[in-house]
Amino acid sequence: MTKGIEGKIVLITGGSTGIGAETARLLAERGAKVAIAARRKDRLDEVVADIAAIGGTARSYALDVTDKSAVQSVVAAIIADFGRLDVLINNAGLMPIRPMAEVNTDEWDQMIDVNLKGTL
Repeated sequence: MTKGIEGKIVLITGGSTGIGAETARLLAERGAKVAIAARRKDRLDEVVADIAAIGGTARSYALDVTDKSAVQSVVAAIIADFGRLDVLINNAGLMPIRPMAEVNTDEWDQMIDVNLKGTL
């Protein structure tokens, strides 16, 4: 099923933790060259170190997916670093965890900006 991923350049947003980080590790293990992007560069660098330890190739990029110019800059940097970009996994997302009575509209706006607009 993943036979075709070897040698592909894959960008994973939200790649610092959870599903994004595990997907990066798995794809690198299967031969993909992985670019991971998220807001927390320190966590991204930990994932890159894990991938390097298994012999994979990965680079990290600090990115807030709600910043359109930052997204364009990161894509340009990936193309400069790897020569191309083959696959994009829009994984960045967040969700306030609290009773609805305590949720405020700023949190909802941020969730919509990241989870919906960030995929564009």
